[in-house]
Amino acid sequence: MQEALKELEDLGGWKTRQQLYQYRSHQIQNKLQTLGIETLLEPQVYSCVLKSYKLPTGYTYQQIHDHLKQSGFVIYAGQGGLENSIFRIANMGDIQESEIQYLLGCFEKLLQS
Repeated sequence: MQEALKELEDLGGWKTRQQLYQYRSHQIQNKLQTLGIETLLEPQVYSCVLKSYKLPTGYTYQQIHDHLKQSGFVIYAGQGGLENSIFRIANMGDIQESEIQYLLGCFEKLLQS
């Protein structure tokens, strides 16, 4: 635990981490929005690490999940009554900018096929 706290402090502290997560979250949301994928709720009510998105018309969760999994990404299904209408993306952890761009490219490729 002490090592994790030291690493957090070395990287600028919790405020810097929160800003990074917020940036990633907006980056993902903005690109998905240009592809026609909307958030389930108003964007301002979400945390900076997990958002729920409506499934795009003509696609199932399983199709999107499987396509992204082949490229090394894991998304999460909706729960309960939302299991067939949304998917969720978390953006916390040691994620590089190139990985975010690759994820967004995978969405673009899927929706253009």
